[in-house]
Amino acid sequence: MVARKFFVSFNGDHFEVDFDTEDDIEVLKFQLFSLTSVLPEEQKIIGSDDVIITEDSDLKSISNNLRLLSISEESEDGELDSSLELGGENLKIKKVNFASDELKLLSVSGEGGSLVSETLVRGGGDDHVVESSDDAFVISDEELARALQAEEEALFFQQYRASDNGEEFEQRVRPYIAQVLMYEDPVRQEAARKSVSVDELEERALVSLAKEGNFKPSEDEQNHAFLLQLLFWFKQSFSIVRIAKIEAGVVTKDSMRFDGVGLKMNPYKETTEREGHCAINVVGGEDGNVLKNYRSKSHDRVTTLMQIVHLIDGSDHHEVQSKKTNTTPNQYPESNKLRSEVLSICLAATKKIMGLKKLLVIAKLRIDPRIEEGFDKINLEMFSKKKSRRNQLEWPLEENPPAEIVISRWVNSPPCDDCGSCTVNCGMGVPLPHEIQFGGSRVELYRCNNCSRVTRFPRYNDPLKLVETKKGRCGEWANCFTLYCRAFHYKSRLILDFTDHVWTECFSNYLGRWMHLDPCEGVYDNPLLYEMGWKKKLSYVIAFGKDGVHDVTKRYTRKWHEVLIRRNITTESVVSTILFNMRKEFRRGFTSQAISVLEDNDKNETQELERDLHSQVDGSISLPGRLSGAKEWRIARSEVGSDQNDSLSCSSCPVRVCVDEHVSNIYDAFYPLLLQLIGNGLSNFETVEILEALKILLVDLNKRSFRVRKISINTDSKTSNILHRNMPAIRGLLAALSLKTELETDWTMSICLAGDPVKTSISLPVVLDALGDIIDNLKSYGQLIKDSLSLPFLKVNRISSGLVLASGEELPFGIVTCAFDGTRQSKWEEPNGSKGCWLMYKVRDGQMYELEAYELMSANDAPERDPMNWVIEGSNDGGMSWHLLDKQTSQIFEKRFQCKTFRIGSVRQLSNTFRFTFLSVRDVQATSRLQIGSIDLYAKPN
Repeated sequence: MVARKFFVSFNGDHFEVDFDTEDDIEVLKFQLFSLTSVLPEEQKIIGSDDVIITEDSDLKSISNNLRLLSISEESEDGELDSSLELGGENLKIKKVNFASDELKLLSVSGEGGSLVSETLVRGGGDDHVVESSDDAFVISDEELARALQAEEEALFFQQYRASDNGEEFEQRVRPYIAQVLMYEDPVRQEAARKSVSVDELEERALVSLAKEGNFKPSEDEQNHAFLLQLLFWFKQSFSIVRIAKIEAGVVTKDSMRFDGVGLKMNPYKETTEREGHCAINVVGGEDGNVLKNYRSKSHDRVTTLMQIVHLIDGSDHHEVQSKKTNTTPNQYPESNKLRSEVLSICLAATKKIMGLKKLLVIAKLRIDPRIEEGFDKINLEMFSKKKSRRNQLEWPLEENPPAEIVISRWVNSPPCDDCGSCTVNCGMGVPLPHEIQFGGSRVELYRCNNCSRVTRFPRYNDPLKLVETKKGRCGEWANCFTLYCRAFHYKSRLILDFTDHVWTECFSNYLGRWMHLDPCEGVYDNPLLYEMGWKKKLSYVIAFGKDGVHDVTKRYTRKWHEVLIRRNITTESVVSTILFNMRKEFRRGFTSQAISVLEDNDKNETQELERDLHSQVDGSISLPGRLSGAKEWRIARSEVGSDQNDSLSCSSCPVRVCVDEHVSNIYDAFYPLLLQLIGNGLSNFETVEILEALKILLVDLNKRSFRVRKISINTDSKTSNILHRNMPAIRGLLAALSLKTELETDWTMSICLAGDPVKTSISLPVVLDALGDIIDNLKSYGQLIKDSLSLPFLKVNRISSGLVLASGEELPFGIVTCAFDGTRQSKWEEPNGSKGCWLMYKVRDGQMYELEAYELMSANDAPERDPMNWVIEGSNDGGMSWHLLDKQTSQIFEKRFQCKTFRIGSVRQLSNTFRFTFLSVRDVQATSRLQIGSIDLYAKPN
């Protein structure tokens, strides 16, 4: 990938266009369109020597200074032309079509062609002003002068308010030096690396790049993407604990441990022996002392977690429910041994959910209250039995993935060690030796609201201990995450905000600068989050790394003159001197060459901070208030923000490329597969059997390491026989997944990679979702015939690889291209779309299609955000004019991941651009958001 940067100014507004030269000229035009509202069809790009840029090949030789002109000097209906300046040259445009209204950009030029004024008006009847362009995002010379004057005044008064003694400042800073040096310890780094599935994060990183069209990333791009995936993984793993899943009906082992407390089964009698009672001992500590004993009144043995729940929940009133049988011990799964990795709670809550809660309390864990709210929606049966055709029991029965009990790791106040009830802070305690060993010199005490017992919460500083516990608040999170960054060899810093917050910075070779990362919020490269989102009154922001200590406050503010007023611990010169001396301490023993390089880096960073201090703020990015921690705690700290935004979002989206050709290829590959199965005269039941066998195989393959994915088909298995008989039909689908079959030396067949492993990684989630839909449809379908192989059963002729632009999107996981990636794992979210929003899709290379149908799928949650009323329009001139294709009202998605197909009426026209205007969601009173799981457009066959 080769990146180019163009500088664009529009009536005093300045824009930077980052362009990938591997893209075509249409992408560049759409980028200009998203910035300036100049339609691509009206753009004429002129390079040096007045050479007109018309072909993709011209982009390789263009200079950074371009001229942009309109094709027509004047509109046909006599509208005034507007003026755009790019690289010092003028561009004329006449009108812009956005959403459901026509917008006109009117301008008045002065003598010599100078632009005097510009106004955006809405057409239809009498024009009325919508927006005026008056250098909204550019700091004028006058504003800059005022800001500099305010800084000078703040520095002047600081001399009288602040002390020349820097002792207090140094006392605040120096303790962190020893802390960051822990990150360089190989033992701590190795412990951190061992807790991460590196292969999985590398796959996620490469898939994220592939979804942007980058299948051959540079090393710097890969490292940057891996760092972001490390942040997201850490946010998830440090936020919650997912109790390991137990498949339905599986037996318990003799003992299980939960965070230092365990369940220990007393030796029990076999079912055939009717002597004695079963008992469960709750044991704690390394010595295994019994804390509590539960004893059944039945003589039956306890084998499943369901029975444990029954026993604990009502040991005085409830007999253990155990399977009675005269069969041999190994006939049923109850008598099998539990797999060693299973440590905890079963697949879902049951009608005995209170028993599960008690079990978690005993385990010194507390269920996240947000999870508890959903318990009434969870299937009440923990497990069930079903007769197969062979009259054998099969476990589990449901296709749906088992639920998990989730426990929050963010500690507002710890649960009571004794009964698990809520606690309140009652002061500080004296640290114990084993707490001091890991830096827990501060110990908070909490008294139980129920039993009045005191629970200790040591604030550990040693990141090695935090890798183990994963408990705490922002201090523990940032401390631990910075260790992870160093463990993977990123140049990292721990960032201390004197107004009581901590986060991380890493140097990105891809960006060529330091990048902000907040593990508590899962946010990256948004340094103004705290000042503009949380509304924090910053004073000192200090960075600690292995090479020194730096004042980086200017990176996190655009109100430096206000920050200066609050920097009253000591003077600026004293701060600079203290930090300079600390850097000398860090670098003692470094070679002169290494010191010279570091000093050059320091100088470059200082220049960067000064340059960015007065740069414009992107008003299209919505920065939320703080999201981590209890709401009451956030309010008390005044960090909720002023507008209660609950996400990082963008209201002025870039044009994005849909990298979804693989989705269309997979959908098309099902047609010959099913056609051959129909030709073989198979019944629906037999077809389902084949597809289910294939799905099981692909699920197993999806679990393998992505770089060496390979699975052998057992020749003796029923699955093998099914697949072997139909392999000619299956190979086409495998090819769409970049997979192939191979014959091993022992004559067994295997499925393995056929090309780029990332293409397989990006395709497997798509095919698994598609297989699930087809299997479900077949089970409720009549006999499958050739004429059935069309929408909505089979999705062929899907349009792909277009350019898409939306009115808004959620960053980074709810961007608009998520609606076109073919998986249930993602969705497009428009944070302000509940009462109206839009999405525009431009077909690749300007191809013309007659739209036959389109599909919308509901997302994974929040039915109130589903679209209910919308209009879809088409354009045959790239968006200059529109014709109505379909209108829907009062549409209700009755379940999650429900896909609805809408056919276009008899009046069809060729189009190269499509526009959805969503008018409202299902419940506009309950949400400000719109969300859609997927959008698919289907062309009429040629």
